Amino acid sequence: MERSYPGAAVKTAQSNVERGFTALKGYPFDHRGLYTSYAVEKLALDKLEAVRDAVGPEVEVIVECHGRLTPA
Repeated sequence: MERSYPGAAVKTAQSNVERGFTALKGYPFDHRGLYTSYAVEKLALDKLEAVRDAVGPEVEVIVECHGRLTPA
């Protein structure tokens, strides 16, 4: 699924910035439930890094967790 890769997140973020949004909120994790794997966390960080690089420092990037993550 293309959504799982940073390129899709970047494309969506850039489109929203072009539409005039100054803040972006999203859920970068590809899992359901409370526990994530290292691979899921790494992909989420890769998406966030790619989005930040694409939209620049002036756009706020907000990470939604939906209460699904545990401190562990």
